[in-house]
Amino acid sequence: MMLLEKQMSYSILNSVPARYDNVELYQKGLWVNNMIDQLVTANENLVVNLQTERMSRECFAKDGVHFNRKGKSQLCDRLCTIIKNKTSALQANKDNNIFLKEKISSIAVK
Repeated sequence: MMLLEKQMSYSILNSVPARYDNVELYQKGLWVNNMIDQLVTANENLVVNLQTERMSRECFAKDGVHFNRKGKSQLCDRLCTIIKNKTSALQANKDNNIFLKEKISSIAVK
């Protein structure tokens, strides 16, 4: 008997930054971010949201849309944390699959 290894992949989404210069765009951004949150909640094992809309104003350039150096650094920190956490989860899953394969093999031999 052979267990097929299931490879998992994750999607990393980025929310829409707040547009303080335009009320209409600000409201649309809130709606889109709400939809992203619902998608992440419904698929939390497969999707991660960087939630950049929650980053402080000091992380953005004067235009309020693009990241400055501090914002880019925080974004990289968030990505590294997500990758480390998901990699650890994938390794634990892989270790569990190896254990199951060995267990099934030992049962099949008996």
